Amino acid sequence: FPSHDTIVSKAVARVADPLYVIGRGVIYRQKQADLTFENVFKSIEAMESKFGVRPALLIIDYIQNIIIPKKERRDMVSEASIQAKDLAKRLACPLMVLAQAGRQVDATDSKIPGLADCQWSSQLEQDATKVYGLMRPAVSMPNQKSVNVVVNGKPMPLENTQNLMLMQVSKQRMTKAGRRFALYLNPATLQLEDLSTEDKDESLSDIVTGK
Repeated sequence: FPSHDTIVSKAVARVADPLYVIGRGVIYRQKQADLTFENVFKSIEAMESKFGVRPALLIIDYIQNIIIPKKERRDMVSEASIQAKDLAKRLACPLMVLAQAGRQVDATDSKIPGLADCQWSSQLEQDATKVYGLMRPAVSMPNQKSVNVVVNGKPMPLENTQNLMLMQVSKQRMTKAGRRFALYLNPATLQLEDLSTEDKDESLSDIVTGK
């Protein structure tokens, strides 16, 4: 990942590039197109037609906010999941969907969201090719000083800092899931990368954390 200074310098150098805001605008105080998958698709088509660019990756943050007309809130998430997969096929690009976990995950031992923890919908579990659950121990377990991981079959405590992130692969179609990984998070830039041991000889991104 690039450094913060690199991101800033490139952002300043590219301010003339087109920026599409889909949804309700707040800068011009006027109603824009509703945030629906059809309007997202139309905006991307317009962007491609006018500027010749097309997304290599589409990220929906977060799917519970997608508007599905004439649907109850609970049914909107299920329908949004179906339409999200259809949008990915129409655009022929990967689509990453972020979803809020239900409060019940706070009562589990690991506190990492699993397949059954997506708020309001099991449809996301059915439609997704891969499902990842993310958890920051500093937020979910603020009173716990360390988190145990397993390195080469031996327990290793990791300090519970603002930079520690745990990720669980809850679903991976066509292969085995269930692994958990320790990662490094920079909250200032949302940069996520491998977490290594002090001697840098071993990456903890490949280590199954203790259960």
